Amino acid sequence: MASYHQLPNGEEEINLDKDTHTRRPPPTSTTRHTSTNRGRIQNAFDRAVDSFDRAAPNWLRKRATPINALVAFGGLLILTLVVGYMVLLGKPDSAISKSKFGQAVGLGPGDYLNAAKTDQVPLETDPFVNDVVLITKVGSATLFERLMTHVALRSASGSVAPKSLFFSDAESRVGEIHIQDILANVSDRIKKDREFSQLYSITHDLLDNHQRLDQVLDKETGWKLDKFKFLPMMGEAYRKYPDAKWYVMVEADTFLFWNQLVKWLKAQDHEEQLYFGHPSFTDHEGKSFMFSHGGSGFVLSKGIMDATYGLDPEFEHHQDDLVLHSAFGDALLSLAIFNTTTVKIDKLSEQGWEKFNDVPPRQLKFRKDVWCNQLFTFHHVTPNDIYDLYDFQTRIEARLKKNDFLRWADVWEEFKPQYLKKTVMPGKEVLKRGWQVMWDWDSETDDSYTSDAVRCQEKCRENEDCYMWEWKEDGGSGRKRSENSLRSRSDRGNCRWTSQFLRIGVINPDNERIFSGWMGDRIERWAKVNQCAGREGFTWEPSSE
Repeated sequence: MASYHQLPNGEEEINLDKDTHTRRPPPTSTTRHTSTNRGRIQNAFDRAVDSFDRAAPNWLRKRATPINALVAFGGLLILTLVVGYMVLLGKPDSAISKSKFGQAVGLGPGDYLNAAKTDQVPLETDPFVNDVVLITKVGSATLFERLMTHVALRSASGSVAPKSLFFSDAESRVGEIHIQDILANVSDRIKKDREFSQLYSITHDLLDNHQRLDQVLDKETGWKLDKFKFLPMMGEAYRKYPDAKWYVMVEADTFLFWNQLVKWLKAQDHEEQLYFGHPSFTDHEGKSFMFSHGGSGFVLSKGIMDATYGLDPEFEHHQDDLVLHSAFGDALLSLAIFNTTTVKIDKLSEQGWEKFNDVPPRQLKFRKDVWCNQLFTFHHVTPNDIYDLYDFQTRIEARLKKNDFLRWADVWEEFKPQYLKKTVMPGKEVLKRGWQVMWDWDSETDDSYTSDAVRCQEKCRENEDCYMWEWKEDGGSGRKRSENSLRSRSDRGNCRWTSQFLRIGVINPDNERIFSGWMGDRIERWAKVNQCAGREGFTWEPSSE
């Protein structure tokens, strides 16, 4: 059985062999944040509901039966619950007071968004946004669960994408949004392939009979069908907008800081062959190669598109052998591009590596070397995450100077654990049961065995460079122990601490044998020492309280 995992440096590795593949997404969390916004977000929600009421997807309107009406009503109800739930609940403990979208309310001297408004130019006034195509890929099984939150919030947050395309495995229309069945574009050879034809037929049969795909089709089925979308999806985008300078692809559970990305792309050379994304690795025919992880989002320049789809109108169909003998669409798209003789690159462009991320903020690894860098995407975001991120984007972009960007440091300050913001313990130390901050592939840790979590906290305290620690009873991390770290009878758990990174972490209520902690004073010193140059009023400082 092949594997799909993250390498110690945070990259992912998968086996591309068709018949024996598994894909393991990083651990996720159900950590929930809510806020008190009710202004423009409520209006956006009302418009989305009204649009949905006027025009349900085609597959819900094929037959005028009571079942159709019930299904359509159910879809509207789900949308109402998802967005309405987030709108109505409060989030009084936010680090930055939440008001209506587009307004930032400071909390006093400790508020890092408390600077005066700057000369930020609204992106919708910049004609360059018309040179960028935004492509969103979504599966029918997750259409309403994932996409509709974006639809309701994107315009209210000031993210304007005039050239937007939506691709799925079934044709539908939601309000003014046309969702194209991109699998209709595959070649006749692919359509006759047994695997494809079975998956495609099952999906449409379930939709035509008003069944819930998420209860019938497992994730493995979705991934198998998903691989057929990437090549025709980019080809369709190029045919519709051949003069665009940049082609951006995201998935429905990706969050993209659109305005930040467009502003950054404006300074890049679109005529060069550039391929931005999150670097992952796989093997093909015995050789390892780098590809761009699809869920993290990626960007292709006009230079790349002209050298592939531009020179060969049948480029996607000429990759059928690769498609039929590969497992994942993001990897085979990269391989098809790199194998093209007119393409002069064989890996992703380095300037984009740290800007596209395959995890949500709570699992992000904040390192000193990226602390002041820009970042553009998160993956595996929930509807609640999407809501919080659009709200955060709106408030911080109102404070950014024209040539400044959102930084990793800003994300940490917004989403860092509430415990760190409230603690009154000496040294602002925090210890939490049932909270995970480290994973097996985190190599930048010191490991030992201690009798309990308190002793692990003491070991971190004794090491002046330690910022964060984690203790698991019975050494449950799964990491190999060196011969000189064998446990004695009094050692009951694995203690890990780090001086190399910070992480928000995820709650793990089913495992009370895990404890995590942060050294608040040291983290504040980290932030102060690593202040981002030229960002007066943005780099946060310790609260005076």
